[in-house]
Amino acid sequence: MTTPHRDGLPSDGADLYARLTTIAETDGTDAMFDSLARSLRDRRRWHALFDLRLMQARTSLGIPLHGDLTHLPLATRDALDKHSIAACREAGWPLIDEGHVAAGWMYLRAAVEPGEMSLRLAAIAHAIAQPAGHNTVAAPHPSLETDAMAPNGMGATPADEAADQTIQEIIHVALWEGVDPALGLRLLLARNGTCNAITAYEQAISRLPFLKQQSAARVLVDHLHREVIAALASDFIRRGVLPQADGTSAQSHPNASIVTMMEAAGGMDGDPAIHVDVSHLQSVLRIARVCTDTDTVDKAWELACYGCRLPTDAT
Repeated sequence: MTTPHRDGLPSDGADLYARLTTIAETDGTDAMFDSLARSLRDRRRWHALFDLRLMQARTSLGIPLHGDLTHLPLATRDALDKHSIAACREAGWPLIDEGHVAAGWMYLRAAVEPGEMSLRLAAIAHAIAQPAGHNTVAAPHPSLETDAMAPNGMGATPADEAADQTIQEIIHVALWEGVDPALGLRLLLARNGTCNAITAYEQAISRLPFLKQQSAARVLVDHLHREVIAALASDFIRRGVLPQADGTSAQSHPNASIVTMMEAAGGMDGDPAIHVDVSHLQSVLRIARVCTDTDTVDKAWELACYGCRLPTDAT
């Protein structure tokens, strides 16, 4: 005896065919397609759902299921395009929410605006970063449901691996596909560090118009500014130039100033200490030239001031 799925359709192929045939004969082909679509959604078979919706669209428009579409009347083609876009969204968004970002983007690339995609990717990345029990995205993706570490804190769990794969796919879509370069760069920076982030900027973002580069450039300027502030604070605390409390405050204060900290240490003229990778400093200052907002320009100026006091042979 065949056990029906919870959607009421049999799981056995022959029985399923018979049931769908009955629905088509009694309620019409649209009802048959919708019944099967509900079954596929319940089983999370998004690729099959997409194919089904295309078949349903062709059937409803009187188009053969196979064959050339180049000679369709314009109105029919427009209607088919609308159905196709709806099918892309119906299959793509659940894949995205499950963490299968690359697969979902395959459908959504032509169906959604970059801003809409960016918001969803940012929400998923944020949810992955949250502690267990504080997730904000309701999805069955394992990285969004379980603690990122094994109970004993040792080794990567399947959830670790799933989360990392999702982050890699978000980086690819956001950065290399151009959906949200700043988001992709921020995630890459956190995952792979400054050097890889600068290289990615040069390869993927520097060829974009200046206005589209600015948000990503701000990510690098902000990051390096924080890095120099933290390194200076640590050094000055060690030297006794800054009390521990002042150094800690400088690292966490959003308006902390590199120039003010250097002045507190006497300007640092002739001081041989180097607090940042000089090649990173050079690259970020070059990248910062596309920025026009006051905050980023001020931070870039402070980084330049820091660079000016470095020894001439610093590398």
